[in-house]
Amino acid sequence: MIVSRLPVGPLETNCYIIKDENTGLGVVIDPGFHAEQIADEIDKLNVDVKYIIFTHGHYDHSFAAREIAAKTGAQIVMHAADAALFEQGGGIARYVFPPKSDQMIREAYIRPDRLVFGAEGLDVGRLHFDFVASPGHTGGSMLILCEHAVFTGDTFMRGTIGRTDFPESQPEKMSNTIENVVKKLDASLTVYPGHGPVTDMARELRFNPFFQE
Repeated sequence: MIVSRLPVGPLETNCYIIKDENTGLGVVIDPGFHAEQIADEIDKLNVDVKYIIFTHGHYDHSFAAREIAAKTGAQIVMHAADAALFEQGGGIARYVFPPKSDQMIREAYIRPDRLVFGAEGLDVGRLHFDFVASPGHTGGSMLILCEHAVFTGDTFMRGTIGRTDFPESQPEKMSNTIENVVKKLDASLTVYPGHGPVTDMARELRFNPFFQE
């Protein structure tokens, strides 16, 4: 498995391009902004992108999806609980006022092809991706596991967790996510977060203050 990390947009959201070396098939996770940069990396890696997957529905993780889908023909996959959030602009209206925000939403929105409702997964070449619900940052946040890696979006990052003070957040569910989902992940996993540097579960389980008893 080849993983390329591209920090994109004003919040330097990590967009990931994953390629199965055996077949050339792959996915894009969280294409937030800078569609041309992402497309250039797809071409550089020679990836046949089959799916675009959102870890959650916020704008900084999804706004380039329409352009990437148009270029690649990939299907868009996200958790059903965040579909309305994405359709309404992923929270962009908090930072950009109408009519500009309305225009941005119209230009970026594309109907998802596949909604995840539970513990589901998909195969891409010889790679298998598992989706694990991790509500808290948003109601439809999910972890994406593949081989020895977990793509966490804004559920957690190096030394911290995602914010839970947005209107679409579910702070009452974050503690359960940490205790019964995150802390049960294998310590050998490499962690690819939505923001910031790559880390690993062994480090986070030991040093992340939100994971301590």
